[in-house]
Amino acid sequence: MTTPPQPDDQQPTVPPAAAVPPASADDEPARDLPPAPMEGAPIGEAPSAPNGAAEPRSLRPWLLGGVAGAVIGALVVGILWAAGSFVGGDDAAEDAAAACGVFARVPDDWSRETVTEANTYQLGGAIALAQAAGRRDAEYGPLATQAQQVQQAVVAFDIDRVEQLVVDVRNTCDEL
Repeated sequence: MTTPPQPDDQQPTVPPAAAVPPASADDEPARDLPPAPMEGAPIGEAPSAPNGAAEPRSLRPWLLGGVAGAVIGALVVGILWAAGSFVGGDDAAEDAAAACGVFARVPDDWSRETVTEANTYQLGGAIALAQAAGRRDAEYGPLATQAQQVQQAVVAFDIDRVEQLVVDVRNTCDEL
């Protein structure tokens, strides 16, 4: 009597778990695993050790480190803020002088080729400084008004007007 051939794709059978013999003490040493957390154990503390002694893990070092970091960070920000109030600051004359310096550096002749991104940024900075000076001190009001007119001409892309207004601003700067 012969046994029928089995197809190649059939997997060998695995014996059920009950058929596997239990491990003996000679097979492999037991691993030391941390005890499982006990239900109702306080947060931040390890469960009791097998002998009944508690192994507390405190959150206090982490909390103290966080508070110390926040205090040091606030101190650094405070120092930088205080130092910033002594350097530069609310002087309208400095803003006007800076605006006039930038208006002096922009091109004299304006054309489509002259209206570059860099020149536009320079004009924007000078306009903002002139307007800040005008807000802080009424003496610089005419400068702020002329700077605003330059801004409107740039936005309208009225190149001839930009050229004339830059000359006007430079003349106002010479009078300050």
